[in-house]
Amino acid sequence: MRRLVTAATLGFTLVLLLAALVQAQGNRVSTILDLDPAAFELPEGLAADANGNLYFGLAPTGEIRRVTPSGAVSSVAQLPVPQEQGLFLAGLRFNAAGELFAGLASNVAGTHGIWRLSADGSRQALFAPMPLGTLPNDIQFWQGEMYASESIGGGIWKFTAGGQAF
Repeated sequence: MRRLVTAATLGFTLVLLLAALVQAQGNRVSTILDLDPAAFELPEGLAADANGNLYFGLAPTGEIRRVTPSGAVSSVAQLPVPQEQGLFLAGLRFNAAGELFAGLASNVAGTHGIWRLSADGSRQALFAPMPLGTLPNDIQFWQGEMYASESIGGGIWKFTAGGQAF
């Protein structure tokens, strides 16, 4: 658990330092959306749905937002882990059925692992629990199976259709 908090804090600090460096030098790349790092609006994970909408998570808050092709931004879901409990929302990915999957690291048992959500966020449930102290990150679907990278332990996890790890 301590490694998770330390890794998340280090990652957050590096992101803030890089953002400050780029801003101080006046170098900007083209962006479609400007967020506020001071308000913990740190985007992580990108996924696109079949309608051309782009989804991203806010790493330290567990919120998932959608950007439409016209540029309208809306909040789709808030994963149910209080920010003060410690969390890090990482990878996002849609499956072929249009369900959104999100890798969430938290310090709360029963909330840590891969979440499955409806595209509008109205349905959400922990799909594949993972042990505390791991960091579920990128999610991929390949040859009918779901895989997730785990960034602290350095592994690739494979899950059954029911969300059990192989």
